[in-house]
Amino acid sequence: MDTVSVKGIEVADDIKGSRQDPYYPVARELVLTASRASISMIQRHLRIGYNHAARLLESMEGDVVGPVQPDGVRRLLAS
Repeated sequence: MDTVSVKGIEVADDIKGSRQDPYYPVARELVLTASRASISMIQRHLRIGYNHAARLLESMEGDVVGPVQPDGVRRLLAS
């Protein structure tokens, strides 16, 4: 998988990690392409911080991924 980056984009704190975040569509596509939801995968590929990646993944809940399961895995909802 190629590394995807949206470098140089300043993200305002009030939208960081939300669906309005400019990284959201790229992170969403990454999760769908990889068929797995992982904070560390998003963090590495987008070259962003852990908290930012975690919030992006949380914002995908109900759209792309389900809630965190007891085993820590999020199931994909969309394909």
